[in-house]
Amino acid sequence: MPPTISPIGPGYNNFQVDSFKLMELLGPEKVDPADVKIIKDKLFGYSTFWVTKEEPFGDLGEGILFLGNLRGKREEIFANLQSQLTEIMGDKYNLFMIEEPNSDGPDPRGGPRVSFGMLRKEVSEPGPTMFWQYVIALLLFLLTVGSSVELGIASQLNRLPPEVVKYFTDPDAIDPPDMELLFPFVEFALPLAYGVLGVQLFHEVGHFLAAFPKKVKLGIPYFIPNITLGSFVAITQFKSILPDRKTKVDISLAAPMAGAALSCAMFSVGLLLSSNPDAAGDLVQVPSMLFQGSLLLGLISRATLGYAAMHAATVPIHPLVIAGWCGLTTSAFNMLPVGCLDGGRAVQDIQVIYMTFRGLHDADPLDPAVLLLQDRHKSHCVDTEQLQEVLRPRQQMRAFLSQWRMDSRIRPYVIRVGFYGIYRLGHIIIDWPLITCLIERWQPETHTFHVPVGEMTITLQDVAIILGLHIDGLAVTGTCVLDVAELCGELLGVTPPADALRGFAISIRWLCQQLSTPGPDADEVDLERSAHGFILALMGSFLFADKKGVHVHLCFLPLLRDLTQTSTYSWGGAVLAHTYRELCRASLDRRCGISGCITLIQLWSWERLHVGRLDFGRSSPYPAPPLPHALHDDDIDGVVAEGLDDGLPVEHGVQPEPHPEVEPEPALPLGCRWRVPLTRVLNPSGVLLLYRDQLDAQTSDQVLWQSYVGELVDQLPDICLADQDIWRTMSPLICFEIVEWHRPERVLRQFGLHQEIPPACSYEHQLHRVDERGRHQRNWAAYHAPYIALWDTRSTRIITSPPMVGLMDFHHPYMQWYRRITRRFMTPQQHRNDMRFHTTAGSMNVLIVAMVDIVGCSRFATAGA
Repeated sequence: MPPTISPIGPGYNNFQVDSFKLMELLGPEKVDPADVKIIKDKLFGYSTFWVTKEEPFGDLGEGILFLGNLRGKREEIFANLQSQLTEIMGDKYNLFMIEEPNSDGPDPRGGPRVSFGMLRKEVSEPGPTMFWQYVIALLLFLLTVGSSVELGIASQLNRLPPEVVKYFTDPDAIDPPDMELLFPFVEFALPLAYGVLGVQLFHEVGHFLAAFPKKVKLGIPYFIPNITLGSFVAITQFKSILPDRKTKVDISLAAPMAGAALSCAMFSVGLLLSSNPDAAGDLVQVPSMLFQGSLLLGLISRATLGYAAMHAATVPIHPLVIAGWCGLTTSAFNMLPVGCLDGGRAVQDIQVIYMTFRGLHDADPLDPAVLLLQDRHKSHCVDTEQLQEVLRPRQQMRAFLSQWRMDSRIRPYVIRVGFYGIYRLGHIIIDWPLITCLIERWQPETHTFHVPVGEMTITLQDVAIILGLHIDGLAVTGTCVLDVAELCGELLGVTPPADALRGFAISIRWLCQQLSTPGPDADEVDLERSAHGFILALMGSFLFADKKGVHVHLCFLPLLRDLTQTSTYSWGGAVLAHTYRELCRASLDRRCGISGCITLIQLWSWERLHVGRLDFGRSSPYPAPPLPHALHDDDIDGVVAEGLDDGLPVEHGVQPEPHPEVEPEPALPLGCRWRVPLTRVLNPSGVLLLYRDQLDAQTSDQVLWQSYVGELVDQLPDICLADQDIWRTMSPLICFEIVEWHRPERVLRQFGLHQEIPPACSYEHQLHRVDERGRHQRNWAAYHAPYIALWDTRSTRIITSPPMVGLMDFHHPYMQWYRRITRRFMTPQQHRNDMRFHTTAGSMNVLIVAMVDIVGCSRFATAGA
């Protein structure tokens, strides 16, 4: 008969339920529910830790886990709760503070949330030492004494009877000698045995002396005998809960330090006695090869005993030299960062202590004077491992290209405005893990990406060269008080229905349906209206994409009334302002996406950073695609776009024949060179942790500070290289309701100039709060008149500096300042996920900073001497 299903749960049969009940009976005693109620009422409260939930705690649910909200500094509250628990319940329970890296949200004060677990004292602490444990410890100690005496007898090899030596050295010897012959030599072996045992005992005394003031109980030591060194190591168990990490490190390191100090003393005294003629009768002969196994040992011994003595077949030395050498060997072995050895115990926590001492454990800046919004920044989600998914795309350029193939008759209008390079750039597959990593490093206060080697940002220079947009010109602004029907009727020739509008934004799909195919008999007015619709749709799907990328605001349409006048606006500045605003929003708010000109962000990263950069198999350290080639036939626009979007191959070097009636195509901006077929090999997915780690480990030589030099700029169109002085203007960038500051003074290395500590920049919080919500009909030209006036005088605020010479070193004043005001590393230092990529950049940074501190201390000591 099959087993019946227990009503306790559908997944367990009666036998399993009985097993669980037996485990509960045999398992540890659980926390008394009455005590839980008393502790919850008297221990926790609004001023310490507000409990919101209780859960079982421990392997068998023998404890209670209190979840809730912390009301102050965790260290202070934990110490107060421990003392109050002792007052309320005596020594009945132990309290633990547990970090929750997988909680739903970070702690408002930074870092992961914490909860408190409570267990009975007899459950959470090791039990008392049993009689059989004492017996085992005594037996191991006696064996260690025997192995130490055996080492001392082995050191008297030149004095032993020949039959004894032959038995231990000749593999053919069968009959054992009379062991009574060894008894006279035991007395000579005792000094060495005393030395070896003294080091081991002093080692354990170091543990107990360090633990006593900390009120930490230790178990009895279990010595491990070894015939080569006398004693290997001793295993000592912690018998009480450690109060903090520093206590564990202090107790772990005290013993090997004490043992090493005594061993050095023995070794030094032994060498001095070895050169003393009065102690010649106590010396033992050891092979000189022993001193050649260690460079340090050989140099010290040669300096003490002399060159001739060290190059003989055997060297007479005092037994204390052997005892000291064995003690140093065992102390060094104990310091290995492995398992339960003293070094292994210490290294588990010493990194965290050092990071805290140097300010590296806290990811927030040491000096909060610059980054004022860190408590709201997305990087805190990385700390708590909540930001594991990439941001979602909000760009519809591919859909626009598939719906609207530009008619060759409207191409002159698009070229006249300066948007033809944008159209040719087309759709590029977005590497969303890369965009996510860049957003995590964007700082709204400075409008820069904070990478380990300094500040970087997208400047007007990048917009001009990558996108080929006008930089110098009128501010892109105006009024949003619009008569939609009249405006569309005048400039588009059609009036949109209500379902094609969302407020003052018009559907891009509707524009494509109405204006994408001008008739064969279309006159210049109809073609210009079609060009208006095409440029407006291009803005909404690529340059100024909204949250969904399917609508475009009609405020841009009046600026297209006279296309000749349209080319006099600073469209590059408007695009950069819009991009800055979207980066600021995405980096602060808990948004799962970003809109705007995302392609600009990715192409900027590919041009300047090594992370996520496409590899085209060239020998250059920064391989990149070739310069863009001009195409001459608009009839193939759709074919090329579709082929590239779908990853179809394009024959290298084969260009279509131009139609004789169509004028040659102008040169394309630099961004078009990245419009190549992509595969998942070049554009991988699921690499968010890898990208973060690569950015954390970034060095100055991995950054292309001056990306646009040489052949790259020689073949670019004039629009990309015009008004180069404006590239370094420190002015507000304007796009209707958006005003964002352009700050080249913080990234002068991108212009090939020397970077010093930049001047303070004020974060204008009110500017970031200005948007279209509730302001659909406003004259933004009047609203932002002071900032427009600043933009009009942009040529008077050009940043200058001496040329950059070489790469900036670690101790440069700028880097010292920068390391204090920012967060350079995104991945938590202790990040270790099973079966996933393990980051290394954070630990490498701790090692580098430690080595720099050591070198700095040595220089200071040398200077003081």
